[in-house]
Amino acid sequence: MTADTTKTDADSDSGGGPALVRGQGRKGDRHTWGQTFSTPPPRRPVLARAVVLLHRLIGVLPLRAVHLVATALACAASVLPTRERQVSEVNLGIAFPDLDAAARRRLVRKSMIDTAKTFAEGSAIWSWSRERILAHIGDVSGEERVREAIDSGRGVILAAPHLGNWELVGMYCSASYSLTGLYQKPRLLELESLFKASRERFGAKLVPAGLGAVRTLTRALKRGEMIAILPDQDAGSGLGVFVPFFGEPANTMTLLPRLAARTGALVVIAYAERMTGSRGFHMHFVPASEEIYGDDIERAAASMNQDVERRVRDLPEQYLWSYKRFRIRPPGMSSPYVKPSKSG
Repeated sequence: MTADTTKTDADSDSGGGPALVRGQGRKGDRHTWGQTFSTPPPRRPVLARAVVLLHRLIGVLPLRAVHLVATALACAASVLPTRERQVSEVNLGIAFPDLDAAARRRLVRKSMIDTAKTFAEGSAIWSWSRERILAHIGDVSGEERVREAIDSGRGVILAAPHLGNWELVGMYCSASYSLTGLYQKPRLLELESLFKASRERFGAKLVPAGLGAVRTLTRALKRGEMIAILPDQDAGSGLGVFVPFFGEPANTMTLLPRLAARTGALVVIAYAERMTGSRGFHMHFVPASEEIYGDDIERAAASMNQDVERRVRDLPEQYLWSYKRFRIRPPGMSSPYVKPSKSG
């Protein structure tokens, strides 16, 4: 299930937006979101079996125990010169330039802990029953707008950034609504059936990213259904527009605002805030700004980034700062993740 590498109008529209499934292509790949590889990833059956075993073990733990394990691992990693720590430091330096060094180190550590919790929670959420998942939703804000839209036959676009637990957004919504999202193959191909089946357990429909994906999403919206997209995923080389995100030009997808303008669907910023003390989650549905529906695609994309940025500023420690959001740069700008070479 490999996406076609021929660039088409559908490819341009699909600007990099996976829905609630995250993946990165290898360095140099054109479609980082579509997992388009020139050669398939190698098979690693032993590693895959170990991941499945870990997935099952985490799935039987209570949420507090899941968080304790994740915190211990993240605390150890936060003092090592890992890629995640280094990228987080760069991104937080861009987003919060006024923070002093000590405050930035504390935020890096907190974000690494919450990121570890997110991925550990993923294994638990994929194993838990519908009733157990819903029991961990302590509060819900703004869903009435979503229900009103669906009841009136209007489609809904969930713009679910890498904030809090984005996997939980998909599981929660697919338990109540007809939800369509894009599907990417995992780096370990042996895990494909597990990952896909886990995300579709409550009725979600995952479609492979590629030529037909945009048509599938459009049809779902026109039927008055729900789709989900990660709005802060890098669009891929040559497939997005450069608009500000925390004051820095970011290669931003156009798929979401194009779908909003094309179908008239309601756009909401959706995220599952992790509550303190392992008390569960607060699900948020925040209507997007009106500019996202406009015909000026750059202005619409900038508005989308601003909406995401507002939510991230509310919960900076729960954002995925270890993602290379500014990897692709406008002409003449160097990557902030590459250290300048020492001359002489």
